Amino acid sequence: GTRFKNEPYLAFKKEDAVLDKNLNCYVTPVDKAIELWKGRSVAVSAIVAAVDGKDIYFLINQRGEGTPDYQDKWNFTCGYLEGHESANEGCAREVYEETGIMIDPDKFELVMVQTNPLMCNHGNVTLRYLCVLPYLIDIPDDCCNTESRGGEKGEVSDVKWINKGNISKYAWAFDHQPVLKYYAYLINENLKNGQHIEDIAKHILVEYN
Repeated sequence: GTRFKNEPYLAFKKEDAVLDKNLNCYVTPVDKAIELWKGRSVAVSAIVAAVDGKDIYFLINQRGEGTPDYQDKWNFTCGYLEGHESANEGCAREVYEETGIMIDPDKFELVMVQTNPLMCNHGNVTLRYLCVLPYLIDIPDDCCNTESRGGEKGEVSDVKWINKGNISKYAWAFDHQPVLKYYAYLINENLKNGQHIEDIAKHILVEYN
């Protein structure tokens, strides 16, 4: 296909339009504009959960000064898929780069495919994966040294496990707060139904939108 320069442009959601009585038509305020890109990249988001006793925990990191947006906000691991890797491998790589924790790529299960450009950061196609572990993994002392593991300098300023009950206490990037609450609910429902911890992600239906 024809190559094009990947430039940003502005798009608007229909539900943000309001009636302008002077123009006698619907218009969308400029502050509601969403920046998209002509070329769409594939991003992976990797939710890592752990069940410790009766509690559910999530692995999260704080965005550092080297990130292009949402600095100091918290998120679960996410990033762009590289040309040589599968989505599972991309999840494992991103988790390692951003937290220092190594997880087998096969432990990640696809739970969502997001293709609606108005729902994804910069219009990316996003593949969301979930990994549910039966234990907490120690966070290494050099967890924020992302550059040494192939990540960007200053990409992460902190890494931690948080209990599902504390999700609302953090300032989040993107839509990650409601997303984590949603998967906390699904994991908890599977636990109540007697599902084996490491099989939970396999039994969550994949969403497409």
